[in-house]
Amino acid sequence: MALTLSFALIHCTPQDPERADLGPSGATSGDIALPETTSVSRSGEGDALTDDAETDAVDASTEDSADGARGCVCDASMWCNEGECVQDVCPEGESLCQDLSTRSLCAEDGSSVELIPCAEGEVCSGGACVTQVCDPEGEPVCEGVMRMACNSLGLELLPLPCPSGSGCMDGSCVPIEPNMLLIVDTSTSMSLLADKADTYPSECEGVDCPPWEFPLCEDPANPMTRIGRVKRAIDDFLKSESAQEARLALMRFPQTGLDYPNCQRGNYGHLFFMSGDAHQPESDFEWFSTQLFQTLCTGFSESAASNLEEMALWLDFEEIIAPSGQGCGAFWDCQWEHCAGGQCYSHTNHELRGSGPTPLGKSLFYAGEYLRHLVLNEGKACAFDADCRSPHYSCVDGACRDPFFACRETSIVLFTDGFETVYETTDEFFNPLVQAKRLQYGLGCSTSAECLQGAECTSGVCRFEGEEESAMMQCNAYASSCLSDADCPAFDCGLAEPCEGLCQDVSVSFVEPSGVDTLSSVEGTSMPITIHVVDASGTLGSNQRIATYGGGEYFSLELANLSALTAILDALVQAKPEATLCE
Repeated sequence: MALTLSFALIHCTPQDPERADLGPSGATSGDIALPETTSVSRSGEGDALTDDAETDAVDASTEDSADGARGCVCDASMWCNEGECVQDVCPEGESLCQDLSTRSLCAEDGSSVELIPCAEGEVCSGGACVTQVCDPEGEPVCEGVMRMACNSLGLELLPLPCPSGSGCMDGSCVPIEPNMLLIVDTSTSMSLLADKADTYPSECEGVDCPPWEFPLCEDPANPMTRIGRVKRAIDDFLKSESAQEARLALMRFPQTGLDYPNCQRGNYGHLFFMSGDAHQPESDFEWFSTQLFQTLCTGFSESAASNLEEMALWLDFEEIIAPSGQGCGAFWDCQWEHCAGGQCYSHTNHELRGSGPTPLGKSLFYAGEYLRHLVLNEGKACAFDADCRSPHYSCVDGACRDPFFACRETSIVLFTDGFETVYETTDEFFNPLVQAKRLQYGLGCSTSAECLQGAECTSGVCRFEGEEESAMMQCNAYASSCLSDADCPAFDCGLAEPCEGLCQDVSVSFVEPSGVDTLSSVEGTSMPITIHVVDASGTLGSNQRIATYGGGEYFSLELANLSALTAILDALVQAKPEATLCE
């Protein structure tokens, strides 16, 4: 028969979880103390509790002793209130957010909720008061070159990407202005008529010839020589909106002052090299900076001011010299300009003129040295921002720093109508292929970390992807395969004699013995420079390998189309780097 027990449970003291006093009789958690009056109902035989009933009672006495002390035993979702089980008002011990500044804490028995204000500078998130790391209503900030914005709780900075070609500075997105250095071929062949092969204006007959008596040499509105067409196209580019988006500079092949001008050369005499060049793989700054005027027409602006008007003076078809007030006995007394009647004359309006050989490799080297010495000033000592000679740099802790140094595009655009006429083979440091590879990928190496732009070190030489396709014998001028020099026709290199044809291995395995295999900052950081080539030689692909080894674009140009060169320069400026490359 069924057994029904009515008894009072006595509250256990919690000092010993294995043993607790239940009352004055000294009963333990393993015993049940029955009151003197007990109502019992039985089912079946026997006068004692069954083992299962006894076990259940013991469990209840352990788990619900606190409620038992108040006179009731309740389910897990209820609490005992003055002898009655009442539904919990909240999940026992749970912590939630009442709002952003207050958390609610449920009592351990589920009977009540306590509201706890968060401290100043904290916000409630996930049921806990958490210290804020940023101001939810604050302006975006920069982490490196990435723009970051605070989330709505102030607990995390989240990326707020800048548009392509820009990065974060002082919390705002600013353009990552590229450096673009234009090198214009000023060899003798550039004085040829653009639409009459091998014809100089002085040899031209008929009404279709340009005026050719100095200083009136060309019609600026309709230039007819190769160099006249190029000057007109570059000048059009300088007047475009695109030119405002880049920092520009202009170089030529080395030239110096000369008396007795004519339309072909103006007041300039040609040089194979800058005066005093010792032909070392790195130039001395003092020598280089004093002779740089022989090849640098207009340098990059050292301030935020534009240099475009200064650059345009080289392209306006006017050339003017005036007395400088300095006495002289020879033109070298006048910084290699002009000496006449015992006094120096200097240019007040320069001009690009075609006179001299085609030293493509040396010109790339001079461009790299100009960038290394005077433009890419990362890590150079300074006391003021002006010491860094560039609007891209600030003086930080005594060193010049460009926040976009790692991703700012610096490129050289080499315009030429001919071929290398000085260093023709790829076993010479000043060969244009060697110089292009040095500036973009690096030459020699001991590990791949010494190579640039993803090139790998293979047998002591930096090799970039696809370079093995360039390993072939090719004519130096005509981009055609060959087995011997006899397969390569001679060509007119702008001098009195045509240059001989040359069959050569155009792969570049040259390693500089002194270890100057890349262009590096004063801190030893390599600085890759991209080389683009605009080729007006009329021979498709003749200088394409310079662009290949320089990591740049190759453009074949017909000089009859003035707008084509302008469009090329515009496209190169518009190619924007991603700020993520700065990370």
